[in-house]
Amino acid sequence: MRLLKNLVDAYIVFKMNLLALRTALVPYVAISLAIPIGFTYIISLASTQWSREAELNYIIGALTLSLALSTVNGVAQSIAQDKHLGRLRLFSSLPMSPSAYVAGVTLTHLLSGLVSAAAILLVGGYLWRILGDVLKLFPQILALMLASCIALVGLGAVIGTRSRDLTQAYMYSNAASIAIAVLTPAYYPPTLLPPLLRLASLALPTTHAACLVRYLLEPSTPTPLTPLQHTIALATLIAVYTAIGFAGIKWVED
Repeated sequence: MRLLKNLVDAYIVFKMNLLALRTALVPYVAISLAIPIGFTYIISLASTQWSREAELNYIIGALTLSLALSTVNGVAQSIAQDKHLGRLRLFSSLPMSPSAYVAGVTLTHLLSGLVSAAAILLVGGYLWRILGDVLKLFPQILALMLASCIALVGLGAVIGTRSRDLTQAYMYSNAASIAIAVLTPAYYPPTLLPPLLRLASLALPTTHAACLVRYLLEPSTPTPLTPLQHTIALATLIAVYTAIGFAGIKWVED
């Protein structure tokens, strides 16, 4: 019964956030569709001499960065805004668990991230003439990207619920997103990382998702681990990140 209640609570929060998008539909479309499509198009104009590996690096990097920003920044900053505007005090006074509230907020940003990811995949695949490969692997690629970001939900939620003000939430979430983007071998092959940073990158779920996507699109590309090992590592990190992250969530109203 408790699980069912949490699911219903999460859906209610998700529906509230989704309805709120109606008042910001133009910025939402710009951020989720116009910007990633426009940026991908501009990059394609400057990449006429790129190799297939370089083209794949851009697509995988754009996917990773887009979903990481949507998850960590989106969740942390939305929760911080709810605190700043007093909405979190209302939620905390209800018989609703922090995890159900965070799950509802997260669904909104994952939806936005998946829209951006789909646009990058389809437009990038078309511009670089690999649309056939992309379409064949479309569900698997989106599933891997989504799985890696689910692991980051706890991180964004901890930042959002424990930050004392908007500035602190923005600072910590941006720093976390930048660290993830830099350490994840998505825009570049994993073999280019120095040994110490390569080891640190293996602690990120986005690394394993990016390596698996790279393997799907170009099986001959070398990766730090075998596909099976990357799959096991991704599943393990999702469990670890989620457990640690949600254990650290709490209602913080001041």
